[in-house]
Amino acid sequence: SQPTVENYMQYLENCFMVYKVQRYDIKGKEILKSLCKYYITDTGLRNTLLGYRNIDSGHILENLIFLELKRRKYQIYTGKADNEEIDFVIKNQNSKISMHINAIKDALTTTVFSLTVLGNKNIRDDRQGPLIYNNVLATALSIASAYTIDAMTDGFKDKFIKKFAEVNKNDPYLKKYIDGINIAKPILIMAIIYYSFIPFLSTYLAERIDKKAPIKKHHSPAS
Repeated sequence: SQPTVENYMQYLENCFMVYKVQRYDIKGKEILKSLCKYYITDTGLRNTLLGYRNIDSGHILENLIFLELKRRKYQIYTGKADNEEIDFVIKNQNSKISMHINAIKDALTTTVFSLTVLGNKNIRDDRQGPLIYNNVLATALSIASAYTIDAMTDGFKDKFIKKFAEVNKNDPYLKKYIDGINIAKPILIMAIIYYSFIPFLSTYLAERIDKKAPIKKHHSPAS
């Protein structure tokens, strides 16, 4: 029954085996009493129960992102907008949160991709190195460049917001507009960097690195 399941989940939460995350109605600006989600504190528990099958990498990635946000002490909710579900709603004054989330997601996705390539027998050994190096370099260069450019352009953004606020000081939605600018800026910077020169640079560097330090796949000896 539902009360029994809720009691079991409460026991698990009290034992710090799972975290309970409430759902936030973005449109109504209120916390919903139902439809909460649970995230496991250690994905190793999942592996113990289900094994190391790569059947739900998306859920594992979502869980890892939640744990990282939790570690950073953010106030986390799952989101609801009309009938659409939003993985995470972060209530925090840090305007860089969108960039942090993207950086965490990209790093974890790169790790999963690299492990998948290493374990894929259909990919030739001489192509595994370039694929992994390319992915790792693209992620590292994107994150490093994005944070650098974002810091360099903060002054211009602050001046723009100041003038924008002066012109629209009587607009009741001014605060939402400013919040949108703060959130959109780092996301746009990361997108522009990633889809401009990064793919060409990472591909070039990956090929060069692989020639000097190829990734060797260890084959088990024949019985």
